[in-house]
Amino acid sequence: MKYVIISTSHRKESNSIKLSSFLKEELIQQEKNADIEILDLATAQLPFWDDRMWEKTSNPLKEKWAPISQMLQMASGFILVIPEWNGMTPAALHNFFLFCSMRELGHKPALIVSLSTGIGGAYPVAEIRSIGYKNTGICYMPSHLIYRYVQNFLDKDKAHDQDIIMMRKRTEMTLGLFRTYCKYFENIRKEDCFDYKKFPHGM
Repeated sequence: MKYVIISTSHRKESNSIKLSSFLKEELIQQEKNADIEILDLATAQLPFWDDRMWEKTSNPLKEKWAPISQMLQMASGFILVIPEWNGMTPAALHNFFLFCSMRELGHKPALIVSLSTGIGGAYPVAEIRSIGYKNTGICYMPSHLIYRYVQNFLDKDKAHDQDIIMMRKRTEMTLGLFRTYCKYFENIRKEDCFDYKKFPHGM
């Protein structure tokens, strides 16, 4: 299986990329031969989307997107690691979805992972469940993860705290569920029931 973990923070060396690296290691523990890539939107330098993406000829915007698109097309599922900023998701995530289509994300499961340096973290989950899926076909799992006081979770010195232990157990369970979704969604994509030429967009 190939999985792509998308760290959606604009900030370099953020808690989001640290948590993404942790989740990658956890997935490797569960599936030794898994192919896992992290797409860090802070370093990917994806420009703002504009209507050059609709042009048939090549241009710098399409060339910048091409390797990212290829990575996403090869994936069986995605983990979206989303920090809560002022009660919202980062703008880079919205820009990312503008580039995406059914070709990259269609009928593939996505695990929503939110994080906060405080008691928050619920707002990005609610927001992302309402956007991004219409024209991409991404399928958000019912389960999600919220890492509150994420700096404590990432602190190895606090690994034996009971709250941290329980969150690690929930993480292990949810990643296992994510892998199961990815496995069985492959059967959906094999079915001949999609007509993207006639119906390229959702309603």
